[in-house]
Amino acid sequence: MKNRIFYGKSILVGTIVASLAGCAAPDGSGPSNAATQGVVGAGVGAIAGLVLCKAVGGSDVACRNAAVLAGAAGAYIGWRHGKEQDLAQAKALEQSLHSAGVPVITDTANLNKADGSGNAQTVTAWKGTTVGLPKSMLAAKSPDLQKSVELSGQLAASRSEPCRVLVSVPDADKAEVLAWLSNGMHAPGPNAKQAPEIKMVAAKPGAIPFLRVEPVDQQQFSNGSVA
Repeated sequence: MKNRIFYGKSILVGTIVASLAGCAAPDGSGPSNAATQGVVGAGVGAIAGLVLCKAVGGSDVACRNAAVLAGAAGAYIGWRHGKEQDLAQAKALEQSLHSAGVPVITDTANLNKADGSGNAQTVTAWKGTTVGLPKSMLAAKSPDLQKSVELSGQLAASRSEPCRVLVSVPDADKAEVLAWLSNGMHAPGPNAKQAPEIKMVAAKPGAIPFLRVEPVDQQQFSNGSVA
């Protein structure tokens, strides 16, 4: 019986991971993820747990309990996979912008969340990506800078977790940058799109213009844990 239970757990984890694997391309592109994939993982886990319990001859009560536990495990696996995928996508953007000569930095933070067994697990999560918009590139209407801003817009629009974009540019460049950002947010593609919040930040004299893409819920990083 123990061997059958261990085999069942292996199938359960494999089923959840396989279900979530289709949510992202190998390069990290695809819709985000912690919220969506946590829900998907919970659903797949609960169903798989119920089916596997019945397969080994469990009672109705035992199988209902198994489904609840499996759902919790699936929710954690999905959430973790989503956070890892978000970070991979941000890192892919960072690499692309570096190659184009555009200054960029991605911030991360550690988050704790209980797994299916109630044990706290730590995941390195994407906190935000800041893109520098050098004045020389803005003045020249650099195609590389335009593409970088558009890709930043795509990143913001493809998160299932609500995102915002902070924009700090001189008034003379504001319309141009917002147009590039809008192009990226409305670019065609398979990813689910949302309308990120855009917040203008006053440009300080002598400071490098920038934009920043980040989850709206920054409090999660202050708390360091997720329920």
